[in-house]
Amino acid sequence: MSSPIPETVLSPQRFLELQQYLGWSAIDDANVPALRACLAPEAAAFVTDFYAELVRHPAASRVMTGGQRQIERLKASLGVWLDELLSGDYDEAYVRKRWQVGYRHVLIGLDQIYVSAALSRLRMQMLAVLQRQPGSESARLLSLSATLNRLLDLDQIVIHAAYDAEFHARQTPIHSARLLQQRWLTRISERALGGTTLEELLDAGLLAVVESLKPEAAAVLVPVPGLDCWRVVSESGWPAAARQLCAEPQDWFAAALRSTDPLISEDLRADPRFTLPPVLVDAGLISGLVATIGDDEEPFGVLTVGFTTRIRLTDADGDFIKSLTNLLAAALQRMRQTSRWQASERRLKRLVDRLPAGAVYVVDEELFINAAVEAITGFSRTELTHLGQWKSMVRDVDAVQLLPDPGLPLSSEGAVTRHRELLKRQDGAERLIEVVAFRSATDEVWLVHDITDAESRRQQALQAERLAVIGQMITGLAHEARNALQRMRASTETLELDLEDRPDVLPVLERLGAAQDDLKTLFDEVRNYAAPIVLAREAVDLRRLVEAAWDSLFEIHRRRRAHLQVDISDELAIGDLDPFRIEQVLRNLFENSLAACPDPVEVGVAAITATVDGEPAVELIVADNGPGMADEIRRRVFEPFFTTKAKGTGLGMAIAERILLAHGGRIEIGAPAQGAEFRILLPRVHHVSPAEDRHR
Repeated sequence: MSSPIPETVLSPQRFLELQQYLGWSAIDDANVPALRACLAPEAAAFVTDFYAELVRHPAASRVMTGGQRQIERLKASLGVWLDELLSGDYDEAYVRKRWQVGYRHVLIGLDQIYVSAALSRLRMQMLAVLQRQPGSESARLLSLSATLNRLLDLDQIVIHAAYDAEFHARQTPIHSARLLQQRWLTRISERALGGTTLEELLDAGLLAVVESLKPEAAAVLVPVPGLDCWRVVSESGWPAAARQLCAEPQDWFAAALRSTDPLISEDLRADPRFTLPPVLVDAGLISGLVATIGDDEEPFGVLTVGFTTRIRLTDADGDFIKSLTNLLAAALQRMRQTSRWQASERRLKRLVDRLPAGAVYVVDEELFINAAVEAITGFSRTELTHLGQWKSMVRDVDAVQLLPDPGLPLSSEGAVTRHRELLKRQDGAERLIEVVAFRSATDEVWLVHDITDAESRRQQALQAERLAVIGQMITGLAHEARNALQRMRASTETLELDLEDRPDVLPVLERLGAAQDDLKTLFDEVRNYAAPIVLAREAVDLRRLVEAAWDSLFEIHRRRRAHLQVDISDELAIGDLDPFRIEQVLRNLFENSLAACPDPVEVGVAAITATVDGEPAVELIVADNGPGMADEIRRRVFEPFFTTKAKGTGLGMAIAERILLAHGGRIEIGAPAQGAEFRILLPRVHHVSPAEDRHR
């Protein structure tokens, strides 16, 4: 391969100027034939000595990869060079040939210092031959030696010019390569911050190396735990036989792990710092570098770059590789940390989601809930996201209670509180919840418990205790009062007989008898209210039961313009109920409607499908066209002894509620546009209640 001589480096005119600078004259022209006569016979010896010495030095001989045949060719070339040196024809063609010799040394990668050393050795041998010439006068010898030195100096100048020209020719690509490397580092940094995958990041890093350094082979290798081997995870041009390599303490890759900087080697095979795996020797790798990705505490692997020709990598190349591996290491560290955070977050999320209690986290008015809160509220976590939504769903039932928390240091900012709230679910149902909350200046953490059923059981137990006390009191009172009532009744009847002729006092006696009857009725109703409710269930046709309850009030509504409308489908008609108790509930509701509504009285009973605690149920809707109920009445309608009637014990609705609770159902007040409405929920699936079980 030839290369034109750059005019700015060494033109023929400049070569003539250099001759003159070195003092070349006609005397030198005349001395050249004499030098040729003395030195040409020794040319073969010069050539033999030159290559014998070259082979002895590994750093110099490594450029000769063609073996003995190449050496023989080079010997012939050196012989021609010596012949032309002493030819005396130093024209433009001569300068071009000398340039090509220097350029050839550049191409094969022979270090410039070895070229200078070789010329010095040839110079010394030639001068020694001149000194051995017989009969040479000292002045003549000095003149010939000066001419020889000028010839060799000019040749060395030409060769050095070739090296310099190549160096300058490489500078522009090197600057471009540096810019390209910087662009790649920027891209990889952006990818690392942009959330790319590990595989994509390693491939991008390897592509940056390939485009910047143009190696024949490059790869990222990682140690395989427990197997003492290296495995390729990303590669370009890497030998197929080297995809997995046995690890050795002194191999190329292990040496990289022991070094803080990239290991750059111009001769991988002769480098004393490590041994090159045989498979890479067979692949023809000559020069290369290797660098650690990671740090001493947590190395990930190594980045390797290999060339099949002799390449002198610069410190700038090493800096690029170090910057690249540092980028990859930082990205890997972020990925590992992110992976740990994500794993920790998944574990925490799983833990919180598996909590039987509801968990709520509040920060900056944002709400984060777990699965239990979803079940309590009926809203998904994507629907219930703001504190304002929560506040619109609840109202406080009791005052916030400050709880002492021994787990919190006295200096910590925050407090633990507990309070109850009435929560309106997405489906409109109301649930009683207890909230235990830790509130700090920056965030809040709540534990939410649905205590509706527990509170219902507590209220039922409390009511049962109260009723038991009332029952015991009424039983004793009724026992003691019965005799007094009987005596009063006997005395009243005696007075009626004695005063038959006094019609003016008979109404008083009738009122006295009625009062006695009312007192007896009150005793009986209170005793019945306090007594345990035992159900006698059977298959019941709800339509007939509704009509029977209405017919039982015939004496009341027959003199009124009153009408009952029943809308119950065959599908919902049959229920497993205590007919006497359910008729008692319906009769009480009908009595209240007849008492509250002016004529014409319209009472309607309809049935729809519903659920009670997730079980299938039927909902009876009893409505009238009366004036409806004031808020105060709505709040107190189920309280024992509360009544708006002139006559009545105020136990009818309280007893009705107890009957329905004993059935596993409930009664609620509706909100119609006109009149009053009660909604009775009755389970269609019969589960034996504890009270029923005790009375079996």
